Amino acid sequence: MASIGKFALSCVSGVQETSLALAHLSFDFAMIRLEAPKEFQGLGTALSKKRKHEAEQGSVHATARRLGALFADDMPPIPNLSRAYGLRASEIAENPSFNPTGGIADGPLAGHVGADGTSIWAAATSGRGALQVHLLACLLARMWSASEAIAIWSELVTARKARLEETLRGLEFQASSLIASRIEVSHESLAEWDASARSWLRTGDKAKLLQQKQLMLIVDNIGLPVPSHPNMFEGVMAVWKNAMLTVEKLVSGIAQQINDPKVLVGLSSWHIYPDITFLGRETTMVYLNDDLVQRGGMITVGMQNASPNEHKGISWTMPLAQLQFYGKPEALKRIIGEQSVRVSFGHLVHVAMGSVISPWKQEADNFDSVCRFFVAVWSSLSRSDSKGSAALGWHELFSQQAMSYLHAKPEERDYIQRLVNLGRRRFATFMDPEPSLAPGYGLCSLENSLGLLKTEDQIKAVRRIASGYNLGIDLRGGFIVYKNEGAHRSCPEIASIFPYQLENGKEIHRRWTCPIILSHEDDSKRTVERSIDLMAITGELCGLLSENIFTNAERKPVINWIAEKKIHWGQEMGSLALSYLEAVASSYVGTLEIGSNRRMLSWKVSAKEHTYEDVEYVQAFSTDSIIVYQQKSLYCEKEVTVTVPVDYVTDRINSRALDKHIFGYFDVPSLREQRRIQEKTGTTPLITSQVHCLFALYKSSLVYSRLPTADIDLSIASRPMNRSQWAQMEGGAASSTVRRAEAFACVAMLDTGHVDLDPASFTDVMAISSGDTLYVSEMLLNDPCQPSVDLGIRCLIGNIGRPGVALLIGPKEPVLLEPPLETWDLVNHSDFDGKLENNFKSTSLQLSLTGYEQAVNIPMTQGRRYKEVAYVEAVVSAHDCGSWVGDLNILSLCRNSSTFLSNYGNSSRFGKITSIDNWQEFFDLPPNSAIIRAKGNWIARLALAAAMRGREDSAVWASGPICWKCVEEVSRRLHLRTEQLLILC
Repeated sequence: MASIGKFALSCVSGVQETSLALAHLSFDFAMIRLEAPKEFQGLGTALSKKRKHEAEQGSVHATARRLGALFADDMPPIPNLSRAYGLRASEIAENPSFNPTGGIADGPLAGHVGADGTSIWAAATSGRGALQVHLLACLLARMWSASEAIAIWSELVTARKARLEETLRGLEFQASSLIASRIEVSHESLAEWDASARSWLRTGDKAKLLQQKQLMLIVDNIGLPVPSHPNMFEGVMAVWKNAMLTVEKLVSGIAQQINDPKVLVGLSSWHIYPDITFLGRETTMVYLNDDLVQRGGMITVGMQNASPNEHKGISWTMPLAQLQFYGKPEALKRIIGEQSVRVSFGHLVHVAMGSVISPWKQEADNFDSVCRFFVAVWSSLSRSDSKGSAALGWHELFSQQAMSYLHAKPEERDYIQRLVNLGRRRFATFMDPEPSLAPGYGLCSLENSLGLLKTEDQIKAVRRIASGYNLGIDLRGGFIVYKNEGAHRSCPEIASIFPYQLENGKEIHRRWTCPIILSHEDDSKRTVERSIDLMAITGELCGLLSENIFTNAERKPVINWIAEKKIHWGQEMGSLALSYLEAVASSYVGTLEIGSNRRMLSWKVSAKEHTYEDVEYVQAFSTDSIIVYQQKSLYCEKEVTVTVPVDYVTDRINSRALDKHIFGYFDVPSLREQRRIQEKTGTTPLITSQVHCLFALYKSSLVYSRLPTADIDLSIASRPMNRSQWAQMEGGAASSTVRRAEAFACVAMLDTGHVDLDPASFTDVMAISSGDTLYVSEMLLNDPCQPSVDLGIRCLIGNIGRPGVALLIGPKEPVLLEPPLETWDLVNHSDFDGKLENNFKSTSLQLSLTGYEQAVNIPMTQGRRYKEVAYVEAVVSAHDCGSWVGDLNILSLCRNSSTFLSNYGNSSRFGKITSIDNWQEFFDLPPNSAIIRAKGNWIARLALAAAMRGREDSAVWASGPICWKCVEEVSRRLHLRTEQLLILC
């Protein structure tokens, strides 16, 4: 080993014979394994056997050796960074929360569970240069997508080899340079190398969540690009080496000041967290308290984009020649920052909340008020019949996350607030392609909120709002015109907005009513009665208006309950009209017995109370029942949307004043009807495009409620959620049922941010492997009698070691063991003795890859060399005592038996019944009915059920003691042969 090292580093004269001899030197140096530094030993111990074997003897180890040898001579020594990185990797790997060990609960996926530290251990055991290329893999994975990073790697390898070839033309060169120049690294190996680093990056981000959040917030505030370079190779090398050298000094306790963002790109990728001094508008000290950084290792960031309109984060632009099969090099720009992080589903909802409130302008600034509003809306809906409405489930989702914010600790509240603001600023279309909704889902629009109330309640609301809030319009001297619905024909009446002050200083509101026809005494009496009724009911003064108050010179109505723009008051009421009405009123009141109707005794007529000055008025706003006018002299020509604060609407909802109307307002059919109202009144109701997005968010919550450890690519918020194929509503109907294929399509989109496939593409998919996560159908992880498991998927930490997004499908015709003749002595076929036992204790399930793959095209990757998504054939195999007994199609199982109750009836209907107690007996069935005894062993029961389905046996499976009547009924319903029925217990 030592001689090889000496040989590799020696200088060689550039004579032709020596060069040819070295060029044909034959040994596979890529498979040499070195002892890992002690700082990495914790990682090696914690890795799963499968991953450790791959890192030491598999293709990932070979790639680490080759890339390390290729770049080693151009790499600076980083002993302190290497030590710190090894300790950090071991710290993360030794935490079972982020690197669990596969167990029986993980079923056939147990061997694939655990953090993917393969590339780190491969680098640690591969010698000089290998760890540095692993750090580069993490750096590229942080900034670029998988296909882009692989294209960059391909160019780096080609360019590095070309530079080594140049050195070989000199008189002297290193023997290692000659060997390195002959190294070949396949495209597939680079993809595998990138995938392992990318998976580890996600695991490390979760393990160091708090520090990573704080660091990415600083990165987000930079707003500067990585300095461009005309040569891609030189540009990447500059970023890579600069970052390593700076972090090497930081972990050594040497303070550093940086003035370009290259270092932060590396720092954000390696989970090393020095304390930071940020020289922004104000100097900010951020203490990340990383024990791996020696005292004094503080970084001072003295750069920031001064323009608030420029992009946030750190951007990097490069032309990628190897990305496409055909065409000019594609210049791509990528940004890291707060919006490039992965978030939990709950935090995605906070971003969605920010998207929803983005059109609410200043009303969205006080997020505490917004949260109280969300909580109030759901509380009101909960008091109605809306709980069963799937289309309204998102209200509960928002209410839950609003409550989590209101009760969160200050640090978490700050983070949530940043996510909400991110949704407001950058993802305004996430929850609506054309955001235009007024605050409070439109309820802060005065027309909308008033429209939910009865006429009298609308009058009270206008008065309360006008006196307590700034509406943006001046209603002094204005009034409310409303219909007298009680009259035999609709008769307009007037109510004051602000109270009048009487001579005694008391303030009181006033009403005015007008006679329908002055010439008929009966109509006049009804007018007087109405005036008296109004005073008695409302406690307000009520006067009379002349008939022409609502007509123009042509005797045509001025107010006809269509959105008129203005009204001009006519002449004052003449004394004749007043005298006439006074006489009628006096005679009417005089006919009443004192005491029989005391409410009328306060009525009187006074010209002063009935007249208006000759003033022009303009309509301010209206509903179907009222029109509010303001004086034209106070009218602002600028169009103003009259809104009330969110707090006001929240108070009204909490008072239960709107309980009868909230459900109807938000109900989807009602929303379609609101389009008609919108066209008629110009208001902006909650439109269906936003409802579609919100309902898609609610359905995704049903999926992620079963995936508590899963995280989401925040780039999903860059497009409206209703545009995803999985989110389409069939026939416009809202259903809360999420089928397995639909759930997988949802997860693929949210996990990656861009893999948008039709749910039909996932019909045969049993699991998805993406990054550091396995999304597995619960059919593979449950007893075959588990109810409704077809609807769910479960999240496991791990992957199958394949790059990109792997959609795992089973073989079309899985093969079962054909038992050899020599096992005949293991077949007993004893009579069933009535005991239910577990006689398949040695049964296990394993998942392995067959090698078959089929790329899946998605629009954004068309023409690219590397396809990020592929169907990968994987077989679930059953083993007995470690020996293979068959391959299974788990998804073929249907839940064809009910949960059997207690013993009921007898088994005589089925004749002789034999016990099946091992796999040999299972493969060599008796000619009569049999009971397969694997009680309580869900793995064995799952394997046996799938095997029976594969053989098309007449079979049922039970979850408890046998109910023979149930067996008979199920057999009859499924048309099974009862003379040779298999019963799995």
